Amino acid sequence: MKTQRIQGLTLALAAAGFATIYDIITRFGSSGITPWQILLTRAVFGLALTAVLARAFHLNPLGRNRPGMLLTGLILVVGVLCFIFALFRLPVFEAVLLLYLYPVFAALFSPFLVDERIGLKLWTLIAVAFCGTAFVLWPQGAVSDVNGGHLLGVGSGFCHGLALTLVRRFSRHNGAVTPFFYFCAVGAVVSAVAVGLSPASTPLSLEGWAALGGIAVTAGLAQLCMIKSATCISSAEVGIVGMSEIVFGGLASYVLFSEAVGLRQILGGVLVVSSAVVLALDTTRDAAVRREPARARPPRRIGGHSVD
Repeated sequence: MKTQRIQGLTLALAAAGFATIYDIITRFGSSGITPWQILLTRAVFGLALTAVLARAFHLNPLGRNRPGMLLTGLILVVGVLCFIFALFRLPVFEAVLLLYLYPVFAALFSPFLVDERIGLKLWTLIAVAFCGTAFVLWPQGAVSDVNGGHLLGVGSGFCHGLALTLVRRFSRHNGAVTPFFYFCAVGAVVSAVAVGLSPASTPLSLEGWAALGGIAVTAGLAQLCMIKSATCISSAEVGIVGMSEIVFGGLASYVLFSEAVGLRQILGGVLVVSSAVVLALDTTRDAAVRREPARARPPRRIGGHSVD
C-alpha cells in the first residue's frame, strides 16, 4: 500500500513536471506557431494515445451520456485555447496561476450540476481565492497591468472548472479516459477547421516542428501520468500535487528566461493555491453537500412487539 502511494505521488509530480515543460515550450518556443496548430497537434497525438490505451486495457472511450461528454469536450477545448492564448501574452506564473482557479469555479458550479450547496466554509474559500486573483491583477502603478491575457487566463480557469464539474456529474458512467477522448476529438475537428480557414502562412521551420512535437508529447505524458496516478492515490491528492506546476513554471521561466515574479503575484498565488488545496481536501463536503433528511428507521419487531 505504501509503495502504491509513493508511485501515485511520483506520477502526479511527473505530470506537473511534464505540464511545466509544455508551458515553457508554448510560452518561449512557439514562435511562428499558432494556437490552432498547437491544439491540432495535441488533439491528434491524444487520439492516438487514447486508441493505444483503449486497445491495451479494453476500454470504451465513447462512454455513456455522449451528448453531455461532447459538451464537456467542447468546454475543455475552449479552456485549453484560452490557456494557450494566455501563455502567449502573460508570464508563465500568472497564466498557470489563473488556470488553477478552476477548483474555485468548480465549487461555484456544483450547486447547479452535482446537487451540492455552498456553505459558509466554501464561500470563505472562494472569497480568499478571488482576493488572491485581485492581487495578481492589481495595477502596480497609475496604469493597470491587466490585459486580454489575464481575462483569457481567468476564462481558462472558468472553463476547466465547469468541465470538471460536468466530469463529476457523469463520472458514474464513464472512465477517466472518456473526457480526454472527447476533448481530443472535438479539438481535432475545431482546430482542423480553423487551420484550414486561416490564411496561408510561412511553412514551419525544423524548430517549429520540433516545438510542436515537444508540446504534443509533454501534454500527452502529463495526461497519462495524471490518469495513472489517480488509480494509486485520491483525486484530491492528484490535484494538490498538480498545483506544483505553478511553482515549477515560475521557477523555470525565471531561471531560463529571467521572467521575474513580484511579491504581489507571490502573495496572490499563496491565497489562490491555499484555497484550492483546502477545497480539494474537503472530501466530506460537510458544509456543502445537500444532505437528504434522515429517514426514520422502522421499529424492529419480534413476535409482533416493537423493540425499538
